[in-house]
Amino acid sequence: MRTFLRLLRLLRPFAWEVLLSVLLGTATVASGIGLLGTSAYLIALAALQPGIAPLQVAIVGVRFFGLLRGVLRYAERLSTHSVNFRLLAELRAWFYERIEPLVPARLGTFQAGDLLNRAVADVDVLQDFYVRLVAPPCVALLAGAGMSWFIGRYAALLGGLLAGGMLAAGVGIPALVYLASRPAERRITQARARLNARLVDCLQGMPDWVAFGQEQSLLGGLRTAGGQYTQAAEAAANLGSAGGALASFTGHATLWLVVLAAIPLVGAGALDGVSLAVAALLTLASFEAVLPLNQAVALLEGALQSARRLFEIADQAPAVTNPPGALPLPEEWDLLITGLTFRYAEALPPALDGVHLRLRKGRVTALVGANGAGKSTLAGLILRLWDAPPGTIFLKGVDIRLYRAEELRKQIALVPQSPYLFSGSLADNLRLGNPQAGDEALRRAVQLAGLDELVARLPGGLSAQVGAQGMQLSGGERRRVAAARALLRDAKLLILDEPAANLDPHSARRLLRSLIESSRERAVLWITHDLTGLEQADEIVVLSQGRVIEQGAPAELLERRGWYARALQIQRESLL
Repeated sequence: MRTFLRLLRLLRPFAWEVLLSVLLGTATVASGIGLLGTSAYLIALAALQPGIAPLQVAIVGVRFFGLLRGVLRYAERLSTHSVNFRLLAELRAWFYERIEPLVPARLGTFQAGDLLNRAVADVDVLQDFYVRLVAPPCVALLAGAGMSWFIGRYAALLGGLLAGGMLAAGVGIPALVYLASRPAERRITQARARLNARLVDCLQGMPDWVAFGQEQSLLGGLRTAGGQYTQAAEAAANLGSAGGALASFTGHATLWLVVLAAIPLVGAGALDGVSLAVAALLTLASFEAVLPLNQAVALLEGALQSARRLFEIADQAPAVTNPPGALPLPEEWDLLITGLTFRYAEALPPALDGVHLRLRKGRVTALVGANGAGKSTLAGLILRLWDAPPGTIFLKGVDIRLYRAEELRKQIALVPQSPYLFSGSLADNLRLGNPQAGDEALRRAVQLAGLDELVARLPGGLSAQVGAQGMQLSGGERRRVAAARALLRDAKLLILDEPAANLDPHSARRLLRSLIESSRERAVLWITHDLTGLEQADEIVVLSQGRVIEQGAPAELLERRGWYARALQIQRESLL
C-alpha cells in the first residue's frame, strides 16, 4: 500500500488532467451504454410498429451516441496517454536525479545491466500504472454507481442485482486474480532483471566470450534466462485471461438474473416489455466499465515490484552531502591533507592510513605505489566521490566538506584510469571537458595530447564517430582523448590517474611533458605505478598499503636509496 500511495503522489502535478481523463473515460462508457440502451429501445419499440414519429427521438439518439462515443474515446485516450507519457518522462528524470548523487559510493554493488533494467524496463512497466491501474477503477466506480441507480429506477431489485454483479466482476474476481498472480508477477520482475543484466554483460563482454570460444555457453545462459522470463509471463497471462473470462461470464449471468427478475414485473404490469429489453441490454453494457479491472490487477503486482526496485535505489542516502550554508570556493588552490584515514566499510582495513599531503598551484606531486596502495582512493576523496572524515582535507584552511561538491569538481580536471568515451563524434567527447570550447581550443588540446595524427587520419576529422565506448579507437588513443578533454577544462587542479597507460615509452614521455608544461598554473596530482618520467615531478609521495612510506623531491629519494630508488632501478633493468 505504501508503494502504491507513493506512485499516486507522483500524479500530483497532473491532478487536473487526471480528473479530466477520468471524466472523459466515464463519459465514454456512458455513451457506449447509451448507444446500446437506445438501440434496444429503438428495436423493441419498432417491433410494436408504432409509426415513425415515436421512433425519431430514438433514431437521433442512436446516431448521437454512436458519434459521441468515438469522439469521447479519442479525447479520453489522448488525455490519458498524454498524462502517462509525461509522467514516465518525469519519472525517468526523477530517478536519474536520485541516483546521480549515489555514484559511485552507493551503486558499486549493482550490476550495470541491473541499473539499466531499473532505469528503462522497470520505468516502462509503470506506463501501465495510470492508464490501467488508476483511471479504470475510478471510471468503473462512477459508471457502476450511476448505472445501478438508473436500473434501480425500474425496480430496486434490478438495481441491486446489477450492483452485485458489477461488484463481483469488478472487485471479487480481480481480487482473486491479484492474489493468484502475485508470485508470477514477482517472477516476471526478477526474470526480466536477470535477462537484461545478462544481455548487457554479454554485449559488453562479447569479444572475450568469442576469444575464449564460449559462444555456446553464452547462448545457453541467454536461453535459460529468456526461458524463465517466458514461463513467468505465460503464467501471468493465463491468470489474466482466466480473470477476464470469469468477469465476462459474470456479466452474462447478471444479464440473465436481471431478465429473470424482470419477467414477473412485466407480468404484473410494473414494467413494460420495451423497458425489459432496455434494462437487459443496459445491464450487459454496464460491464464495459469493470471488465478492464481484471487486466489491471494482473499488472498491479508487476508495477509494484518495479516501483519497489526503483525506490530501493532512490531511497538510499547519498554518501556525499552538501552543507546547508556552503561556502564559496577560494580563488587560489592550496589543498592540505593531514592525518587522512579512510575505510570503505567498517569491517574493511583502511584504504588510507594517516596520509599527509599538500597540493599547491604550480607544483607537480606524484603519488606512486603498487596496485591497491590507495592512490585512486585519494583522488576519489579529493573529488568528493566519497567524503573524507572531518578535519582531514582542507582547501585554503577550510574543510572541503563545507564546499558544494559540484562546485569543487568544476575546479578539477581528471584523466581517469579507465576513461569512458560516449558514442558520438570525437569533438563531442572532447567537449565533455568544456562544452563551450571553440574549434581553436579543440585543435590546441588535440595537438598537446598528441592526437593530431589521429584526427588527420580519421574520415571527418573531429567530426568522426568514435563508436560505442570509443571502440573505434585504440586504448592509447582513448587515453589521449581523456587527456585532451582534461586540458580543455579551466581547472585549478589536474589529476592524472595512470595517464601513460597503454602508451609506448616515447609517447608516454611526450604526453606527460605536454600535460605538465601546459599546467604550470595548476596544481597537478600525478597518480602512477609506472616510474617513467617522474623526474619531472616536484615531489614524490610513495604509498604502501595506504601509508606514506617515502616523501620528497625525486633527487632526495634517490639519495635515500629507499623504495623509490629500488623500484626505479628494477624498472630500468627490466627494460634492458
